[in-house]
Amino acid sequence: MDSYKSLLDREFRMTLATCNILLEVLLKHGKATEAWNLFDQMLDNHTPPNFQAVNSDTFNIMVNECFKLGKFGEALATFKKVGTRANSKPFAMDVAGYNNIIARFCENGMLSEAKTLFEELWSKSLSPDVPTHRTLMTR
Repeated sequence: MDSYKSLLDREFRMTLATCNILLEVLLKHGKATEAWNLFDQMLDNHTPPNFQAVNSDTFNIMVNECFKLGKFGEALATFKKVGTRANSKPFAMDVAGYNNIIARFCENGMLSEAKTLFEELWSKSLSPDVPTHRTLMTR
């Protein structure tokens, strides 16, 4: 944690892959506040094409944490944070991100929420992949 705090103090910009792994490590070791702060910082730093600070894996990590804690509304709100931060540029969620949250909703018996996101996926001209269809068909 000392090394991590030292990087934050120096405003060191870590790569996307490093930040995603760091999110997972922080959550695994009970440092949820630090993980959420890092996630918010990543959203703020997302300024493509200059710097890509988030991807669908980033959102999946945080959405999955919400589901793990039974915070389904917070999971959806986290998923919808795509491009809503004042300093950041929009991030276009991909099929993998949609597939993840649709699967989590299905696992929890929340089929109407999964259906709504599936329809949103189509409305964004994204093509659902085989895992998305499989998830919906097995529920």
